[in-house]
Amino acid sequence: MKTNMNRRVGMTAVALAPALGGIAAKAGTALAAGGVAFPVNFAGTSALGAVNFAGTYAIQKFELRSNKIYAVGTLAGQVTGAVAGTVSGLAASIPLLDAASSGD
Repeated sequence: MKTNMNRRVGMTAVALAPALGGIAAKAGTALAAGGVAFPVNFAGTSALGAVNFAGTYAIQKFELRSNKIYAVGTLAGQVTGAVAGTVSGLAASIPLLDAASSGD
């Protein structure tokens, strides 16, 4: 079972490689020198009014947790609008795929 799960994780990382700048990584392993950074921009509303965020999410590694593959990294950027400030080095894990249902 564990071998099968590791194979699924590896296959998923390879499948995601084109979207991650051509880097293929196994879950639980670090990416090369600083990882891969992606732009993150969104607009939303807080209790005080409109809020915008512009920054980057830098993926350092992938992890397998409870049959789900997560991109683990940090978020950094600027918040503007009704609430303003700087986000720096905020640890963030983003679920990418449920490894149990990846077909196999």
